[in-house]
Amino acid sequence: MFKNLHIPSKFILIILTLVSAAFIIVGIVGSVSTDNFTGKAEKTYAKVTDIDSQRDIIATSKRHKTKYVVYVDFMVNGVTYSRVKLGTYNSPMGLGEHIEIYYDPDDPNRISDGKKSSNYVSICTGVIMFIVAIFVFIKKRKEETEDLE
Repeated sequence: MFKNLHIPSKFILIILTLVSAAFIIVGIVGSVSTDNFTGKAEKTYAKVTDIDSQRDIIATSKRHKTKYVVYVDFMVNGVTYSRVKLGTYNSPMGLGEHIEIYYDPDDPNRISDGKKSSNYVSICTGVIMFIVAIFVFIKKRKEETEDLE
């Protein structure tokens, strides 16, 4: 179907560079956002009270992907906050487990686990894609200069 479609290598390099930059920017922004939140937030321990799961079928690969939503209970200044949604799920997390969280003192319903691992994954993916783009660019330039000689 795509055998006769010729995509210029410069176009591919531009797209690869833009996508890698997007991954790096998203990772940096996420990391800075997490740092800003945890810098003004307070720590406490919360109990995992519920983990909802939802299986989605990825149409392109016909595989199943499971998404998890974690809910926790915790106490701040004598007030109990129940079934507050935590934005992340870590695979060893289980019901009844106590985990460290950060909460906004002005709005204790705003919580985070304070982890930045997904931000680092995004940055690393972007850097790897950028390195690949550089190698492809160097290879193409070398081929072009050899063709001219």
